[in-house]
Amino acid sequence: MRDKSGSFTTIDTDVLIIGGGIAACFAAIEAERKGVSVTVVDKANIGRSGNSPLMSGILTMFDPDEDDYESWFRHCVETGQYVNEQDILKQVIEGTTRVVRELESWGVEFIKKDGKRERYESMAGSPNVKMTRGGIQMMDVVRGEVIRRGVRLVQRVMVVDLLTSDGNLPTQGRVVGALGFDIRNGEPYVFKAKAIVIATGSVALRRYKCLSPFVLSADGIMAAYRCGCQLKNLELTLASYSPADFNIAPGAHLILGYGAYLINGNGDRFMVRYEPIHMEKAPRTITAVAIAKEYLEGRGPIWLDARHLDSKAHDAIRRGIPIYMRTLERAGLDLAKDTIKYKNSVSPCMGAGGIRINEERATTVEGLYAAGSCGDHAEDGADNAMGNGIESAVSGRIAGGSAAQCAQQADEPTIDKGQVTALREGLLKALENPAGISAKDVADDLGKIWESIEVIRSEKTLNNAVRVIEKICNEEVPKVGAADYHILAEAKGVSNKALFLELLCRCALARTESRGGHYRIDYPERDDENWVQWVICQQKDNQVHVWSEPIPFDRYPLKPPFSRV
Repeated sequence: MRDKSGSFTTIDTDVLIIGGGIAACFAAIEAERKGVSVTVVDKANIGRSGNSPLMSGILTMFDPDEDDYESWFRHCVETGQYVNEQDILKQVIEGTTRVVRELESWGVEFIKKDGKRERYESMAGSPNVKMTRGGIQMMDVVRGEVIRRGVRLVQRVMVVDLLTSDGNLPTQGRVVGALGFDIRNGEPYVFKAKAIVIATGSVALRRYKCLSPFVLSADGIMAAYRCGCQLKNLELTLASYSPADFNIAPGAHLILGYGAYLINGNGDRFMVRYEPIHMEKAPRTITAVAIAKEYLEGRGPIWLDARHLDSKAHDAIRRGIPIYMRTLERAGLDLAKDTIKYKNSVSPCMGAGGIRINEERATTVEGLYAAGSCGDHAEDGADNAMGNGIESAVSGRIAGGSAAQCAQQADEPTIDKGQVTALREGLLKALENPAGISAKDVADDLGKIWESIEVIRSEKTLNNAVRVIEKICNEEVPKVGAADYHILAEAKGVSNKALFLELLCRCALARTESRGGHYRIDYPERDDENWVQWVICQQKDNQVHVWSEPIPFDRYPLKPPFSRV
C-alpha cells in the first residue's frame, strides 16, 4: 500500500530491502519466492548501484562434480587465517553453485569450452567461472528478474534511519520501518515493514580511480549501528591493489592468476621476500601489504608485468575482462607490450568487517537482517579466497529468505510518529544553512585521514586519526550546509563516513597484532596465541564500546594448529 498521509509518502510492505546491488536483488527475489510483499529502495538506480556493476567478469564457483570440498574449505580457512565463521563459510561455498546456475538460467552469459563453463584458478587459489560481459550485463539480467517477479522498486530515495517499536535509537525492541527522502525533490518517505534487509554495500573513504564509487557512504551500516546493532571486525579491511591511472576494475585477480608478475621500481619481483612459494598468487591482503611496504620503503612505483605471457594467456585475459582491456587500449597501452602501474586500493567492509550477522543473516536487533558487503562477510576471515560478488549474492539469498520467514510470523508493525518527526527535523538542519561547510571538503579531509592508516597503522597514527575525526564530528559535521536535496544526501553521507572511520580506528587500536589487511608497524607479527579473536563494537549509553571475543573452535570442523581446543 502506498498513500500520502500528511506530508509523508508511506509505503507498507512485508519485507523492506535497502540497497540496489547484487545482494539486494537476490534478497528481493528470494523473499518474493516465499510469498510476501517486497519493496526495494535505493538512493541510486537499482541494478546500477554500488560495486556490483563494476565486477570484472569473474565469479567464484564450487562445482560438486569437479571440486574437492574438504580441500577448498581448508584453503578458505587458512587463507582467512582462522578467523572465519566456519558454519557460514560452509553455506557460502555450497551456495555459489546455486547462484551461478540461477544466473545462467536467467540469461547471464558465461564463457564456455566444449559446452561447459570455462574455469580457471585465481591468484587466491579458488576455482572461478567467467562471464562474457562482466558486471553490467549480469546486473541488467538480475534487475530484470526482480522486475519480472513484481517486486516494488523505489529509486533515488535515500534511507537515513531505521524506525523502531519503542521509538528509541538504540532500541530495546525491534525494527518496524525506515525513514528516507527523495534526493531529487526532498519528498519524505516512511516505510512500514515487518522485516528489513540492509544491503547497502561497503564504504568509499577515498577517491580512488578504481574500486568503490565514492557515493558509498556506510549509510546502512551506520543506520544499523545507531539502531543498536553490533559491528564486527571493522579493522580487517580488504587491502587490495588496482591500476593507478584508470577508473576500472582491478583486473589483477585474473591477470596474476594467469602468471603475470608484480615488479617494483628497481625491476625486482618483490613478492619473493613476502610469499616465496605463491609469489603473486598469494592471498590478496598479503600482496597488498607487500605493495604498501615497497612504496613506504622507497621502492615504488609498482608495475604489473604480463609481457612474458604467451598469446593463449593474453587471449584468455581479453575474453575474461573485456572492459579492462578496452580501457587500456583506449589509453594506447597493450598488456602484451606494456607494464601497468598499480597502487593500493583498500575497501572497508569488502573484507570481514561490517554488521554482525548469524547464519540466517540476522543482526543483533530483532527483525533486521544484513547481506552483502555491509554485513560482516564472516566466511572470509582476514582475507577472502572467494570473490565479493558471489559471496554477496549468496548472503542476499539467505537474508531474503530469513526476512520473509520473519515477516510471516511478525505482528503488524506500528510506526512511532514522534520518532519520525524528530529524525526528520534532525535531517533537514543542513538545509537551513546552505552556505555552510562543504560536504565535499569534509569528505576529502576524511580521505586524508584514511590514507594515513588504510594499510600501514600504528598506535600513534590511529590515535591521531581518532582525535582529528572527533574534532571533525564535533566542529565540522554539524555545520555542513546543503543548498538542495542532492547535497543533503552528501551531507548525511559524510556524517556516516566520519562515524564509520572513527569506529574502524577504535577497532584497529584494539587489535594489537597484524592480520590480513590490518598491518600494525608497532605489532608487525601475526599473534595467533592471543588474537585469533573477533573484535566487536556497539553503541551503549552514548559511548562506543569495543571488545574481543574468542572464536568457538569447539563447534568448528577445523582447529588451528596453535589452538588449545
